[in-house]
Amino acid sequence: MMTLTPLSTPREIRNEARRNSLHLVEIDLTGCRDKKSAMQRLSDTLSLPASFGRNWDALLDVLRDLQVDNNEQNLILMVLGADLLRRNTPEDYEILRTILEEWSAEYGPNKVTTYLFDSCG
Repeated sequence: MMTLTPLSTPREIRNEARRNSLHLVEIDLTGCRDKKSAMQRLSDTLSLPASFGRNWDALLDVLRDLQVDNNEQNLILMVLGADLLRRNTPEDYEILRTILEEWSAEYGPNKVTTYLFDSCG
């Protein structure tokens, strides 16, 4: 059983994922200063299809299309290094945060957990 809290650090999340044999996906947005660069990094890291529209609605659609198994706790998506995005385009940062929260809520806390960190910790 995971013992992570909203105040968990990336290191704690990695350790818990390893200890509990959970699928952890890390996306490093370091250097992404706008929506375009963030979309490219998300697309590359998640190996999204060429048809990915590189907009916020398309990102949520793609996340919803991911198949999540019926295990008790399946997927942790940890987005790191989002500080430049937050500083340069705070509205895009907030949209990304909202998308991650919405996607996680659709599956519930025992299926998908998302974290958004400004630094890479």
